[in-house]
Amino acid sequence: MVTINKSPIDAREYSYKVLSNSLRAIFVYDSQAVKASGSLSVAAGSMHDPKDVPGLAHFCEHIVFMGTTEYPKENAFDEFLSKNGGSTNAHTEQCTTHYYFDCAASALRETLRLFASFFTCPLFLPGSVSREVQSVDSEFAGIRKHDATRLHWLWHGHLNKANPILNQGHGNKESLNVPNLRERVCEFFNRHYSSNMMTAVVYGPFNIEELESMATPLLERIPNRNVEEIKKQLEIYPEPYGKEYSGRLFKVIPTKLKRQLILKWCLPCYGFQYETKPYNYVLDLLGHEGPNSLLSYLKRRNWAITIVSMIEHSYPSFSAFSVTVKLTDRGEAQWKDVVEAIFGYLKIIKGVDIAKNAYILEEAAFISSLKFAYKSKDHCIDYVQSMSESLQWHSPEHVLDYYYLSSTTSLKEIREFNALLSPDTVDMFLVSKNVKAKSTSRPWGTKYSVESIPEEMLEKLKNPLIPKESEAGLPPPNEFISYEICLLYTSDAAD
Repeated sequence: MVTINKSPIDAREYSYKVLSNSLRAIFVYDSQAVKASGSLSVAAGSMHDPKDVPGLAHFCEHIVFMGTTEYPKENAFDEFLSKNGGSTNAHTEQCTTHYYFDCAASALRETLRLFASFFTCPLFLPGSVSREVQSVDSEFAGIRKHDATRLHWLWHGHLNKANPILNQGHGNKESLNVPNLRERVCEFFNRHYSSNMMTAVVYGPFNIEELESMATPLLERIPNRNVEEIKKQLEIYPEPYGKEYSGRLFKVIPTKLKRQLILKWCLPCYGFQYETKPYNYVLDLLGHEGPNSLLSYLKRRNWAITIVSMIEHSYPSFSAFSVTVKLTDRGEAQWKDVVEAIFGYLKIIKGVDIAKNAYILEEAAFISSLKFAYKSKDHCIDYVQSMSESLQWHSPEHVLDYYYLSSTTSLKEIREFNALLSPDTVDMFLVSKNVKAKSTSRPWGTKYSVESIPEEMLEKLKNPLIPKESEAGLPPPNEFISYEICLLYTSDAAD
């Protein structure tokens, strides 16, 4: 029996079950819940788009909602939810698509019937097809001017596109303008929407037995087409990263007035190392904002306003580690000095005796454990969606706490990860209205230029000027962290 790790203040009950059709499900009993909710995630996404129909997975997400054999009216689900205090949404990612809803608790059984029918008998009505193409195109028009999205796809377009994990899969009316679109989406659904690739969560103010009895018969009707797992599907393709896909300088004109310097590394996927997270050490140090931090060093020179470091996992193929600096006018003019300062600080981090400064790891692990232990409740629809998505990539025991684990990191793993953050493998992005563009990316319309990082600059970054110890280094131990968390009562206070 699987025990799902939960916060000590979480009074909800959880049950994990593998159904007869290999669909993996979690049932959550919340005695205090006002609403019920559900989510289903399927391991089918933009990576599965045919080359001649970019956006087909996203289009499938839209059209699935438009009527089923059991409930043929096009908007039956939306109408039912609107009458029962509910809502629904869905979104498509590279490898997965997620569907989720909430509703009045009294309506959960019937909502589940409607919801499950999307995955057993969708109609893909011809009249719905043309309308949903317009809906997808409207979404695309809405996000086309988002600078973060444009930068994301600009970079992905310059990695190894032989790997389908990099498919630009949003879709628009041009990409979906193909003959027999209805037949193509039916084929896509029947090929990829298989119960053995699905995870589901059902949540409400009903005990586990009641939730299981409501949902299990409906979810078990979803056919198992024995689709091969994503990792296996991707084994035949080259890795999306490599030496030939790094060491570049991008100059990008944004849609809004902003000045940014972004350093990005495309690395092997570290998302599965969620119990150790060897990347957290350098993330925490780069993100430190107090005295002696990299940010304080940059601010003293009036080069930067903020600095954000992060890692994003594109399961199961790669992870993207980035450092983003919001530049001042002066910082933009001296952006090369800002890059050198970042690599100088990375050199400090790499040269530190981690064992002698173990407090850095201990503090971070303890604070992370506190965040999980005292985590507040999420809205139920967000909660079930995050759980069904998490279950696609993490063991059922850790669907809730995977983000907060890190206490078992080895020093060797940390050093190996830090070594990956080198000048030879970085891509740089200078984002400014003042740069000159030579190209325009399609279909996003991003104006940019790209070239190899000059050799002279690379050599300088391999031996960067290291900030003085008095200006930048490790943060001191945090004297405000209390390792004893308990309530203290006195006899007077009790009275």
